[in-house]
Amino acid sequence: MELDPNLAYSLNNLAMMLCDRGDLKESLSLAQRAVAADPASASIRDTLAYVQLKVKDYPKAQESLKMAVKLQPQEIKWRIKLAQAYEQAGETQELSKLLDEIEAMTAGGNISEIDRETIRQLRTKVPAKTALR
Repeated sequence: MELDPNLAYSLNNLAMMLCDRGDLKESLSLAQRAVAADPASASIRDTLAYVQLKVKDYPKAQESLKMAVKLQPQEIKWRIKLAQAYEQAGETQELSKLLDEIEAMTAGGNISEIDRETIRQLRTKVPAKTALR
């Protein structure tokens, strides 16, 4: 049985596999094709962001993750991954704002311990705010 070469999830999975093997150029191309084949998939946009982060294209990775958030606004994992992208890019101000948003969304406790710990670790990357005098 042959797979359709434009099938979004096949492209997506192959992109992840090649990225993890270090073939970033081909992985990026496949991830972009996967998004083109299924632009409404947040998880496919997440894969594209993953590859973009590997090649240190932080602005594009952040855009991909912002789109994942837009596509699935209630899914906290996209915001956490966007926060991680801000941290990797050294954008502490954006990181701080997003962490505030995440913490407000999860104040009711509907968050896994792993995600809570990730947020706690990310919070340590934000410099303490200086008091106004």
